[in-house]
Amino acid sequence: MADLIKTPFKLISPYAKLPGGGTPPAPPVNVVVNGEFTTWTLPFVPDGWELRGSAFVQQNPPGNASITDGGGADGFLRQTVLEIGATYSYEFKLTAGGSGFVGHPSSIIASCPSPGIYTGTKVASDTRFEIGCLFASGVTVWDYIRFYKIS
Repeated sequence: MADLIKTPFKLISPYAKLPGGGTPPAPPVNVVVNGEFTTWTLPFVPDGWELRGSAFVQQNPPGNASITDGGGADGFLRQTVLEIGATYSYEFKLTAGGSGFVGHPSSIIASCPSPGIYTGTKVASDTRFEIGCLFASGVTVWDYIRFYKIS
């Protein structure tokens, strides 16, 4: 044990070259624009998002996106940031409501039956993804959504 205390150590930055000359991989980047719902130039659409369907969207509470379906058809927010065939890890938090979803226009990535944090991986089959309500007159409140490209 005494030898360990006397042995000098070197702190390696995560951005330093690895022994043997290699460079560590860059940390994964969240590709979602304004996924924390902190920027709202327009009162009913968070910056970086497109409103689709018959939904009413508002920042309620601040830093969250509250999506209320207008009835008849699903209401949702959409972004076009994914690369078809790429694998993503995702994480999102639904803070209120139920019957929420994250999906591509033609398939569900994850259903959110109740508030909570949801995680998983998915190979993108579309460049677009959506968040919203599965059923007419539903309400979902989203705290954040993140997609990290991992391959």
